[in-house]
Amino acid sequence: MKVSRYFHKRMLRKIHCIIKFLWFYKVYTQVPYFCAAKTISLTNGTVQTCTLTNNCTFTMPTATAGKSFTLFLNTGAGSFTSTFTSVKWSGGTAPTITVTASKVDIISFVSDGTSWYGAYSQNY
Repeated sequence: MKVSRYFHKRMLRKIHCIIKFLWFYKVYTQVPYFCAAKTISLTNGTVQTCTLTNNCTFTMPTATAGKSFTLFLNTGAGSFTSTFTSVKWSGGTAPTITVTASKVDIISFVSDGTSWYGAYSQNY
């Protein structure tokens, strides 16, 4: 039986997700965001990663008290921008996403039921 290359890659991605789940003790999902706009879904897990291939505006899910998630934002080829709707940032200023290629920005969000609050660490 010949296994397609696409199927093989999908299985490797799933195995990678299981390993990360065990590592983080959380649900981990790698979600490819190739878009100008994306609504984040918590059904995709509390630890998510994406690689930018375009500028992207992320729309936050409905604010629910006690919910949180972390986004590992890979800059891909670089020079892309990202914005997040309806997020309160420390000092009132949203981060400027790292524009250098092949870097990672880690952005964490927590909700009080009314708002999403964002914190970030950049340029890994």
